[in-house]
Amino acid sequence: MSRGTVEFIQRGVAFAHRALKDACNGTDEQLHFIPPDGSHSIAWCLWHTARIEDAIINQRARGIAPVWNEEWARRTGLPLDGNGNGQPDDEARAVRITDIGAFREYQEAV
Repeated sequence: MSRGTVEFIQRGVAFAHRALKDACNGTDEQLHFIPPDGSHSIAWCLWHTARIEDAIINQRARGIAPVWNEEWARRTGLPLDGNGNGQPDDEARAVRITDIGAFREYQEAV
């Protein structure tokens, strides 16, 4: 992969990280609002994105265990298992981040 390609990807990831961190600044009501069109909540999108990045970067690209574990699940109030892929709508609607500060720490750890 060329240096230009790597830098392009790095800039894109940095932009996405800033956007995701900014999304954490909403109220609890805003984070967990379920749009009437059936889309997922911001909280679900944050959790799913962080879990997928954790799996892809840490597990696949770096060959190490994902950061997500029982402690992060307990601290954030999020499910230990799964990452949202193929998740039934009722389970997705039930996803709640109970401690946004702990979730931000998890985002940083990823």
